[in-house]
Amino acid sequence: MLQRRATGGVGTAPHSPFCAGVPEHGLSWRRRGLGPGTGGATGRRYGHPADRTAEKRAGHFCLGNQPCAQRIISPRSFTPENSLTVYFIGAGPGDPELITVKGQRLIRSCPVIIYAGSLVPLAVLEGHQAVQVTNSAELHLEQIIELIKRAHAQGQDVARVHSGDPSLYGAIGEQIRHLRELGIPFEIIPGVTATAACAALLGVELTLPDVSQSVILTRYADKTSMPNGEELASLASHRATMAIHLGVNNLQRIVEELMPHYGADCPIAVVHRASWPDQDWAVGTLADIHEKVQAKGFRRTALILVGRVLADDTFSESSLYRAGHAHLFRPV
Repeated sequence: MLQRRATGGVGTAPHSPFCAGVPEHGLSWRRRGLGPGTGGATGRRYGHPADRTAEKRAGHFCLGNQPCAQRIISPRSFTPENSLTVYFIGAGPGDPELITVKGQRLIRSCPVIIYAGSLVPLAVLEGHQAVQVTNSAELHLEQIIELIKRAHAQGQDVARVHSGDPSLYGAIGEQIRHLRELGIPFEIIPGVTATAACAALLGVELTLPDVSQSVILTRYADKTSMPNGEELASLASHRATMAIHLGVNNLQRIVEELMPHYGADCPIAVVHRASWPDQDWAVGTLADIHEKVQAKGFRRTALILVGRVLADDTFSESSLYRAGHAHLFRPV
């Protein structure tokens, strides 16, 4: 059975790859009251950033208008009078317990929070003490940058909270470009990806010896064109494990492009809102998955996983834990 605490956490399905015995629903989060500042200012006031310099942990921060190798500097070498840092924080796939300790700490300490409310649950912001909290789902890029510029003028750190891992389909590239032009330091805090959450839910490893040692993360070319050579059919020719984002509404076309390479009997899973309380999924083969997903009614916020790793139980064991295999930490 899939076991979870009342506050969540991605569980495992020991009888996977098709989640036998795993309840489809019944997951829940225990949401306590959010900290002050959810809707605006609070009585708390933050000191000048110079007073908080010692609290910033060692890491790398990037500045604009310099070659890439020169943009990465030590925070100790950049402490101007009105410095701040924009933290691009990966909130994870949905379950608030899947955010990293560092991400949670920064959310609770930054005086300004800008979060992607369409995919980031409010429970992720629990315990914050920010004086300004903004849902960026209603804003365009220029408005977001303007909020950051205002925080910079006031010497305030910003928690820019994205779903999943911000470096994957997080649209942080254009934000970073603006920050570099403005000379505003930033740091990216990684997050748990939707792909990882789906693999955990299904109880599978995505890289198995003799089956697939590669994972391709991609999206379906719909409104966004794909660079030459990254068309789905081209990627499918490798027959590696594949995670396809933003494609559930084009599932039939995806199946048609995958089938010549993977075969009609290839396992596939479509996971809707992985790790959220209302998560759901459909599993099958390329031959029947479209009908199953239609019956479920998935329309958005779903990830497609395809590959033989989802159902292969005949793979060879890796040498990592083989008794006769010696390595640095286990000499024979």
